[in-house]
Amino acid sequence: MTIRGKLYTFVSLLTVMLLGISYFALFITMDILSKSEHIYEEQLRGLALLGQSERQITSLHLSVTDSLLADPGSPLPQSPGDTRKALEFFQGYEDAVNLPAEESTSLAGFEPAFQRWQGLLEDIRALLTREQKDQALSVFQGDYNAAHLSLLALLSGLSEQTAQSAQNNYTQVRHYGWTLLVFYNIYAGIGIVLGLLILWTVHTTVLKPIRQVTTRVTQLSSSEGDLTMRLPIQRRDEMTQLAGNLNSFIDKTETILLVLRNALLEANQVKSGIMESIRQNSSSAVQISANIASIADQITTMERVVTQATQAAQDVHQGVTIIEEQIINQAAMAQESTASVGQMIESIQRLSRIAQDRQQGTSRLSTTLREGEEKVQGSLEAVQTMHDDIDSILSMVKLISGIASQTNLLAMNAAIEAAHAGDAGRGFAVVADEIRKLAETSSQQSQSISTVLSGIVEKIKSALDATQFTSRVYEGIQSEVHTLTSAFQDITDNTQEMNQGGSQVLQAMEQLNHHSQTLTEQAQNLGSSNQKITAIMEHLGNISSFVDQSIGEINQGMQAIADSMESLNALSAGLDQSLEAADQNIGRFKLSEPRQA
Repeated sequence: MTIRGKLYTFVSLLTVMLLGISYFALFITMDILSKSEHIYEEQLRGLALLGQSERQITSLHLSVTDSLLADPGSPLPQSPGDTRKALEFFQGYEDAVNLPAEESTSLAGFEPAFQRWQGLLEDIRALLTREQKDQALSVFQGDYNAAHLSLLALLSGLSEQTAQSAQNNYTQVRHYGWTLLVFYNIYAGIGIVLGLLILWTVHTTVLKPIRQVTTRVTQLSSSEGDLTMRLPIQRRDEMTQLAGNLNSFIDKTETILLVLRNALLEANQVKSGIMESIRQNSSSAVQISANIASIADQITTMERVVTQATQAAQDVHQGVTIIEEQIINQAAMAQESTASVGQMIESIQRLSRIAQDRQQGTSRLSTTLREGEEKVQGSLEAVQTMHDDIDSILSMVKLISGIASQTNLLAMNAAIEAAHAGDAGRGFAVVADEIRKLAETSSQQSQSISTVLSGIVEKIKSALDATQFTSRVYEGIQSEVHTLTSAFQDITDNTQEMNQGGSQVLQAMEQLNHHSQTLTEQAQNLGSSNQKITAIMEHLGNISSFVDQSIGEINQGMQAIADSMESLNALSAGLDQSLEAADQNIGRFKLSEPRQA
């Protein structure tokens, strides 16, 4: 989008925004009017409630009047609940209208007047209830009528004030709304005028100078590089600053092109010298490459000879290493065999000592087993005696149980005889009953004892069987211990013979170990000498490889130099073309200084 289009768009959006604000304010005004009408409706509803309160009071007044004019046997006036309805209607009016007390004198005086009227009405009702109609008529014609008329006057005044207040509020709100409408329409008109004025100002002060500068810049761009043209400077505004900056840019561009043209002339002279140096360096590089190739061939021959010598030294070193490893392994095996024989002799000695200790232990175990067998036999006899004693106890328990049964039977007979004796046998009946209870308790206890003793007898039988089994086990262990003692004696005799043979083997292994150590030292000396020879040959091979590598790097460097020379030749040709193209393009510009030959 052009600057002109952007400016028109901006001003149009500004105008639309002003109109939007104006109509938004109009919307707010109409909303205020709507709310005011709502308030007016609430005031009308309050008037309706006030009218209902007045009608309720009038209805009560007519009811009292009818009661006073009616016969003595007529029904009484309405209940006091009707007066509360009138007061509730008035309170609903206050809630709906919500008038301040200082704006209405009738609003503050209504409740005292209503209470006075209500009190007189109650007095009249009370007099009518007591059938004092004359006094009730006197009160009705006097204070009651005055209070009733005063209350109606207050209600009428409140109605007029409420209606007038509602009308005034509605008139003020309508006037205020129309005032806002006129004000915002004027504001919208002023916004439109301001928008048009801004458009005209932008057109005359911005767009016109921009169009002039655009025209001159178009001429400058279509003039095939004429840098002698300049933009006119006529005003003192942003466009003038822009024209001055463009003129300064053209001056600097012309200066740069002049310097660049002179630099191109100097570059052509330098290019000629570089081309001559490149040709000389190329011939020298060819000679150096030939000499390096000859040196490389000689180094390769020397490296091959060194490699063969190194391989022979390595073969000798490998043979010596194998012999040395075998000697070391033999010595190690001899040492291990010596150590194993020593450990075997120590193990045989320990085994002999252990066998002797175990032989003594088995002897003690045999003695202990004999003592244990004797104690088990004593336990067996004690358990058998206990079993016989418990059989005797069971016989006594059975005897006690029989005595308890007979006692219980005698107690029952005594109780029957006491019952036959009547009051004379009552004491005897009590004693017979206690004897019966004692007999039953004795019978129960004897049964419990019999049960417990039966369990003990079973356990004693189990213990007797276990004791007999233990006795048989002791006899078997005694036989095995005797056999084990004989075996330990045989082991002790054999270990002593093995100990003597092992000592002889140990002496022979120590002599073999001494000879193996001597042979190992000689093999190590031979291996050390061979390692020195191998190290010297490897060092010589490394030197030869390093020289060969260096010659290769020199050869690569000379090849890189040759490639660089060829690249420089190609770059020189390209540079010549670039300089010629740059000279032609700079020549298209029209500069203030003439071109030198």
